[in-house]
Amino acid sequence: GKDAISDEHLHIIEQSLVQYIGPIAKVLIRRQAANASSIESLCIVLAQHIESEEKQKQFLKEIEPVL
Repeated sequence: GKDAISDEHLHIIEQSLVQYIGPIAKVLIRRQAANASSIESLCIVLAQHIESEEKQKQFLKEIEPVL
């Protein structure tokens, strides 16, 4: 449900994602979190906003602890 993803987790994801895509990360996360079914699916969607595939992998590795 809606409370499946904690604010703490969102914050960790944001701290990581902002390094790759800048301040838009915050907006993107809030928007996507609203209709994400799980933290995994949220992170996969977010990763797609990172242009470099290498950096996508890096991002997903970084946030692995919260998954």
